Amino acid sequence: MHYRERATADILEYAQTHSGKLKEYNDTLCGRNYLEAVKTGKIKNDNVLVQLSLDGTQLYHDKESDCWIFVYIIHNLPPELHYKKRLVIPAGFIPGPEKMKDGDLFLCPILYHISALQNEGLRIWDASTQTHIPHSTPFIFVTADSPAMVMVSSMVGHSGKFGCRLYCGLPGRH
Repeated sequence: MHYRERATADILEYAQTHSGKLKEYNDTLCGRNYLEAVKTGKIKNDNVLVQLSLDGTQLYHDKESDCWIFVYIIHNLPPELHYKKRLVIPAGFIPGPEKMKDGDLFLCPILYHISALQNEGLRIWDASTQTHIPHSTPFIFVTADSPAMVMVSSMVGHSGKFGCRLYCGLPGRH
């Protein structure tokens, strides 16, 4: 769980001695927004960096189904570990067979729980140092493919005229 702390220090040290450039971009820790949040103190060493990832899946080969799965991925772990099945934490499941009408009904409890942890803090036992971390704050970011991001952002989606999720204003060809 100390990977993020060590890797971030190495990345920032390298960038400082190389005009702000990084040696390679190989992890979420290389992201500009993440590094800025660390530099400004929004993300501290004791915080847990959590990815909430959403994706839809078809349950049956010949049957239309819209099932959605939410998982937590802990980015304090090294990249070779944080996507391992035993370390990916189920966060939620929206059953099909029809497309859901309001994804907020399912996302709201998940985000409410994370918000409560951010406000109240999460007490963690650090076995490597044999100490309690009295107030760790989960720092969350959400990832999804285009159809799932429509549910999160409430935008028109990839098939709409202005489907870009970055608000670029570039019209689609549909």
